[in-house]
Amino acid sequence: MSETFKVCFCCSRSFKEKTRQPPGSIKRLFEAYSRNGKMSSDDLLRFVSEVQGEGHAGMDYVQGIFNSVKHHNVFHIHGFVHLNAFYRYLFSDTNSPLPLSRQVHHDMKAPLAHYFVYTGHNSYLTGNQVNSRSSVEPIVQSLRKGVKVIELDLWPNPSGNAAEVRHGGTLTSHEDLQKCLNAIKENAFYVSDYPVIVTLEDHLPPNLQGKVAKMLTRTFRGMLFRSDSESCKNFPSPEELKKKILISTKPPKEYLESQAIQSSRRTPVDRATSWSGTTNMSWRGENKIPEEDEEDEESEAVGYRDLIAIHAGNCKSGLEDCLRDDPEKPRRISVNEQWVENVVRTRGSDVVRFTQRNLVRIYPKGTRVDSSNYDPHVGWTHGAQMVAFNMQGHGKQLWTMQGMFKANGGCGYVKKPRILLDSQRLFDPCKRLPIKTTLKVKIFTGEGWDLDFPQTHFDQYSPPDFFVKIGIAGVPRDTVSYRTETAVDQWFPIWKQEFLFQLSVPELALVCFRVQDYDNDTHNDFAGQTCLPLPELKSGIRAVRLHDRAGKPYKNSRLLVSFYFDPPYTGINAELPKIINQRTMEVLGTLDIVIVGAGISGLSTAVGLHRLGIRSMVLESSDKLRATGFAFTTWFNAWKAMEALGVSQHVRDLHDLLQGWVVGHISPGNPSKEMLFPKSEEYESRCVQRKVLLEALADELPQGTIRFSSKVVHIELSGYYKMVHLSDGTILKTKVLVGCDGVKSVVGKWLGFKNPATTSRLAIRGLTHFAQGHGFGKKFFQFYGNGVRSGFIPCDHNTVYWFLTHTDEETSPENIKEFVLNKIKDLPENIKSVVETTDLDSMVMSRLKYRPPWELLWANIAKDNVCVAGDALHPMTPDIGQGGCSAMEDGVILARCLGEAIKAKGETEDEGERYKRIEQGLKKYAGERKWRSIDLITTSYTVGFIQQSTGKWMNLLRDKFLSSFLSRLLLKKSHFDCGSLVPT
Repeated sequence: MSETFKVCFCCSRSFKEKTRQPPGSIKRLFEAYSRNGKMSSDDLLRFVSEVQGEGHAGMDYVQGIFNSVKHHNVFHIHGFVHLNAFYRYLFSDTNSPLPLSRQVHHDMKAPLAHYFVYTGHNSYLTGNQVNSRSSVEPIVQSLRKGVKVIELDLWPNPSGNAAEVRHGGTLTSHEDLQKCLNAIKENAFYVSDYPVIVTLEDHLPPNLQGKVAKMLTRTFRGMLFRSDSESCKNFPSPEELKKKILISTKPPKEYLESQAIQSSRRTPVDRATSWSGTTNMSWRGENKIPEEDEEDEESEAVGYRDLIAIHAGNCKSGLEDCLRDDPEKPRRISVNEQWVENVVRTRGSDVVRFTQRNLVRIYPKGTRVDSSNYDPHVGWTHGAQMVAFNMQGHGKQLWTMQGMFKANGGCGYVKKPRILLDSQRLFDPCKRLPIKTTLKVKIFTGEGWDLDFPQTHFDQYSPPDFFVKIGIAGVPRDTVSYRTETAVDQWFPIWKQEFLFQLSVPELALVCFRVQDYDNDTHNDFAGQTCLPLPELKSGIRAVRLHDRAGKPYKNSRLLVSFYFDPPYTGINAELPKIINQRTMEVLGTLDIVIVGAGISGLSTAVGLHRLGIRSMVLESSDKLRATGFAFTTWFNAWKAMEALGVSQHVRDLHDLLQGWVVGHISPGNPSKEMLFPKSEEYESRCVQRKVLLEALADELPQGTIRFSSKVVHIELSGYYKMVHLSDGTILKTKVLVGCDGVKSVVGKWLGFKNPATTSRLAIRGLTHFAQGHGFGKKFFQFYGNGVRSGFIPCDHNTVYWFLTHTDEETSPENIKEFVLNKIKDLPENIKSVVETTDLDSMVMSRLKYRPPWELLWANIAKDNVCVAGDALHPMTPDIGQGGCSAMEDGVILARCLGEAIKAKGETEDEGERYKRIEQGLKKYAGERKWRSIDLITTSYTVGFIQQSTGKWMNLLRDKFLSSFLSRLLLKKSHFDCGSLVPT
């Protein structure tokens, strides 16, 4: 079937319609837990226990899964599950990443100051802060979403005889106070029975304060909580305050002057319904509201004061007084976001201490007239309970707020983690803490947009091009974001990308997703978002439901994502690990082979060994696979290596076969020469994206082979073993150590290699994507002259890789694009457009380096069962395109030599004999690679020198006589077959 998009009245575009098919990784998972294409209840129970981490699950749980997908009509007659039913279960709400039940599961018996509370700002406004309409509707909507703090601004009406709700000093309309109070009364406990706090920004004279006191009393009656005690050590708990409405505002000035009289006017009933100085349990009865004709004749100010359960104040009297903690009476202060940002730079721990007993309310700064919001973590990481937000706004800050309060059953109260409540060891968010856990997130696929959006919502003439932005919102050290590749023209995109997040304070972290449709010419289209509180995140493969900009869930749009913690994370209120001065060293079990570096040579070696049945561990210093340089041209030798490793067909399918190249001078007036490649496997050439190749190799390895964030800092010998020290204190004990860690190789330095030589040339590389196709065909365009060499190579129909090498001074990153365009100003417009459309974050600049070939004549490529490969062995200039290709050669040959040595094990062999056998295998590898490496380094340097040299005679010699020779030389060096993994 095909999907058609109408371009004009006479033309249309058709795309092959893709259906909801499980990705290959899900199919393989199903096969591992099923028999003959069907999964029994016992199989499903094993899956949810082992993969999903549902250790509590029993047959009742499994039956619930069966019931959730039985309407798909894809069961065997005896209750077995087909692949499609299993896939539907994975995408169902039953498989949520958060606890299914909306039950409250935090301890709700602690003082109110121990909780984050879902808080609104100017809760009555429908839009901006300047001229929008005031209404009860935003109040109703907020309460029904779980907001538990409602703010009302009270001002006298124009006649001065009544109070009204409005944003003073603006053009916003007003709303009737009684309507607002009724809305609060009717919706306060819609989501949960936990208390609602009404904060009053009071701008009223005493007579109107008295009227407001009567309105509050008549409206809320028994719901209204009154505090009578002048001395209490802590606020009551949310559990004690169930079904109560608390008023919080500044005490009236008149009351402060008559405070001495106040205590004599309290009734016994009042005292029974307040919290005392030693316990919060003295108010167990219902509030009894006196009849109006029995009301005391006290002043309006004192009557208004009686209703204030939480005293509020500001910070106008100085910082010390503001953060003063009165042990006899907790209070609330209200400050704006700028005040907090300024204070926490130097007094962050003092703010944390203050919030352990007192309440802090933070509100948006006055310049946010558009009802935008700020980063809530500024408040949360310092213990602020009431981070007040404009709920009528949109944006990632509000999505973070909504995500935080999905926790604890969405009741509007989230227990603060213990790190914020420890009075002995005060938490400082600015302090660099040790990594507590690593969250591994793998995004498989997504679906549902075709049901939630019209066909042409994202793109008028084609299916959408989705990508996902994923990140952590938390303390500064943990906050980071990444994005997937773009899945072009797919309603059902498949990404299969994994991201790692190192977390020092997971208790305060959220993992956030945002899906967008890529648009080359306009802003990317929004396609859904969600934020999930990390302390409640469930491990396993989960269906992540997406929401619209306002936070309302879409009916169908979801992502399929796996979450795993390493080490396992215990969730809410996990204690902060003790920081010790001396680093603890952890020595893991003995390993056969450790490979340093998850680049092309490292992964090629690991895959080769894996195919020979030999397990290895790959250490990568980064937290994910790195694709420095974006892409490279692959020739005959690279494809022979990929065929040996078993990844060639997958890589071929994703990249266009180049038909030839076009070579010309970078200056105008010089005709270009075109050379077509013969149709033979010896001339197969494609421009391969490094990331695609690395992921293809990584997918061939067993899970856990690559150990990310593992930087090698020291290597030492211990008998027949190598002790590899990592920056996190771990020590790995291995029989064989392979250095594939690039030009600054730690392993190479241990072997005695010098740092690579630096040339006078720099390389700028870039990758750009054309959503509608680049139009270059399938040819390699190369231009040289004036000390410059540049190339433009299509990877596929939409993607172009380009480079420029030059001998000028280094350029600042923000000026790279302008610099390149100046160098190629005389080239055709379509060539220049490639650079013009490249994002700055898709460009890199680096100094070209190489290893002088004579160093390899006497270097120790292998010693003590330690060796090097790839750029650690033979860094070279890119002029013959053999850096990545030869790295794959290294991997295949090294795996073959090691495999041959390891598998030739004798029956009575001791450790020393095994050591010598492996040593001979590595010497064989070193002998095979030494002369090949010398040849490639020398040729590459020479070709680069000729191509970028300037001068009249050199230009004439190169253009007339050497250009065709250099092309033939390049092809000649690529005609190398590394052979298979098994020796012939």
